[in-house]
Amino acid sequence: DTVTIVASVYKATDSLSARAICEHGSNLGTEPGVNLNATAYADAAGFSASSRGTLVSTATNQPNSPSPAAYVVSAVYRISTDTLVLRVNGEFAKASVQDQGAGNFQNADLFLSANKDGTSGWFGTNQYRYMLIDKELTEDALNAVEQWAGDAVGITIGPPKFTMVAIG
Repeated sequence: DTVTIVASVYKATDSLSARAICEHGSNLGTEPGVNLNATAYADAAGFSASSRGTLVSTATNQPNSPSPAAYVVSAVYRISTDTLVLRVNGEFAKASVQDQGAGNFQNADLFLSANKDGTSGWFGTNQYRYMLIDKELTEDALNAVEQWAGDAVGITIGPPKFTMVAIG
């Protein structure tokens, strides 16, 4: 019931609607899964992560990630402890402890640069590196993956700054 996603992206412009970095599953609104988005310009141009067991939980870092700029966006999703952590450029951005319901993430498709069965929410600008891992990484391992992703977009990720254990 745990997934970690790390992606390096370049946001050329902010959009009037949310833009998908990725979505696991065909529709987070009705099925277990996760997504990672660049939020809409109207929502102050941040990033968001959502997770669903039988209920949806969302963490958003608005208004802290405007375009144009490159970012390393990471999220750790855990249904059993209702934990969702969003990180931007290797630093804690936002956490949610909203109830995610019960269950496990499904064995489903992963849509890159789009959501809802790959039919909408196109990211629209450059994406460089992705890693989706079916477990929670240690802080040092997550930091190493973020450094790897940051290398593709010229972002230097410093040493670990946040202990995942502290939030659940």
